Amino acid sequence: MVNFPQPILFGMPSNLQIGNVDITNELAAQVTANTVNRIMRETADRFAFQEVSTMAVEQYFRSELIRQFPLYVPGGRVQFNAMNFSGTPCIFRHL
Repeated sequence: MVNFPQPILFGMPSNLQIGNVDITNELAAQVTANTVNRIMRETADRFAFQEVSTMAVEQYFRSELIRQFPLYVPGGRVQFNAMNFSGTPCIFRHL
């Protein structure tokens, strides 16, 4: 199991539209959660039944999250170890 005790900050352009749909905060949160869940599943599938270090799994997850998030959210960005984060993080667990 890989655990990130620090927040992962997800960003996207303000006033983002896809087609004729405005991306609200709620929709942005849902797309983000779906993307994180998808990448967590892909990571688990990739390393299932293998002897690998936690660091290898963490690095794969990080790089895939950074690479794939903008594919689902145009202009989206991911920041690990966000020192300027002042909100309350939401805990996300893949079941």
